[in-house]
Amino acid sequence: MPLQSVLFMTTVDTRVFKTGSALDFVHFSGVEARPRLPRPRHTPELHTPVAHTADLPRTSAAPAPLDPFAAWLLTHAGLHANAYRSAPLNRRLPAVLRRLRMHSPEAARKLLRTNPELLPAALDALLIGVSSFFRDTKVFDYMRESGLRSLLQSRRGVSVISAGVSNGCELYSIAILLAEAGVLGHSSLLGIDCRSDAIKQARQGRFQESELSEVEQCLRGRYFRLEGTRYQAGSFLRHAIQWGCADLMTYIPPAFDLILFRNVAIYLEDGFAAPVWDRLCSALTPGGFLLTGKAEKPPAGLPLQCVSPSVYRKKDVAS
Repeated sequence: MPLQSVLFMTTVDTRVFKTGSALDFVHFSGVEARPRLPRPRHTPELHTPVAHTADLPRTSAAPAPLDPFAAWLLTHAGLHANAYRSAPLNRRLPAVLRRLRMHSPEAARKLLRTNPELLPAALDALLIGVSSFFRDTKVFDYMRESGLRSLLQSRRGVSVISAGVSNGCELYSIAILLAEAGVLGHSSLLGIDCRSDAIKQARQGRFQESELSEVEQCLRGRYFRLEGTRYQAGSFLRHAIQWGCADLMTYIPPAFDLILFRNVAIYLEDGFAAPVWDRLCSALTPGGFLLTGKAEKPPAGLPLQCVSPSVYRKKDVAS
């Protein structure tokens, strides 16, 4: 999901993330358990009809503006409200009300004003990301069969960042490929997102069976163990990845060989997405790979060549 930053944490530590020969400081969150939410005085009607959230027929007319409550929530979370496309966020408002157990935007706003510690939960509901392991399998098949092999011809390991990491499924997928290639221990992996709740979930590495539907049984048995109704990623995978909250509107990434920027730009207005594309491309090493979502395409003019659907390789400008 979109990646403007907000740090909601009760404890913060600063670790050093090593990429190549440079050391870059990244702030990581240690988010405590989610605060207990208040019980409503009566069972709320969570699907109160609202013009901007109703399932209206699509027309060619200009999209409705961003809902005032959504804009207020983003602003109070430290994000740029005008950076987001209004339609997908407006459709998420009922989910925000359900998460907060409130019956109206006005009641939810009042609750958040008096209980700002609930902002991470509200933000997580508004900007929730949908992901799974090896999502769009052809993308990961290309990286397994060709992309990583080409990178490893001149490296012992690779540096990877997932910008908009959500619950971490796709970054864990890359970690599995690197482990299968025997180079995970020599690689650096970083996952960032604007939602501290998402970072907490990703760090825990616990997943539903549906999220592992594209994971081969042999890999599932090798890298996960079933605990109750969820699958726990092995410590070897979890310890290989670092996690942090970051703001892509201002974040200047160090050099990376592989960048995942998937299904994030589709939620951003073009004027805000363009500089993010530019910074990520600048951070990509020559010959490195940028992975996008199915509906996303980097702006024209960047030194990127599409080598497979949703896979772009940075050209060696010098040559």
